[in-house]
Parts: sequence; C-alpha cells; structure tokens
Amino acid sequence: MVVKTTDLTEIDVVNIEEGMPVTLTLDAMPDVELDGHVLSIAQALAEKQGDIVYEVKILLAEANPACAGE
Repeated sequence: MVVKTTDLTEIDVVNIEEGMPVTLTLDAMPDVELDGHVLSIAQALAEKQGDIVYEVKILLAEANPACAGE
C-alpha cells in the first residue's frame, strides 16, 4: 500500500531521502504505528495555507494497515 502525504514543509523535506525508513501514524488509527520507506519526493512544490509543501509517497511494509500491530 502506498500512502501519499502533501504536508511535508520545505523545512522538513531536506531531512528525508528516497529509500529512507519511516514510521507513521494515520489520523484514523492514532494508536497504530506503520512502518515503510520513502518511495518518492515530488520535485514540484505547492503552497498550502502559506507554507511551501511537497508531496511524498511512502510504501508501507504491511499490505493491510488495519492488521498492523497484531
């Protein structure tokens, strides 16, 4: 499963790179940590509420996040 985020700011994007392992939580499942790695970082920027942000795609290790942590 691929998760796409669009709120990584220009300040934070310099601290990640493709292939880097990550752990994330989803608003819908705040008690579950999901492991994966950075699949891609968009080269184009966007503006969101006055911030410069980048789209980042993360490939999750678990095929079904609802089963993570069991």
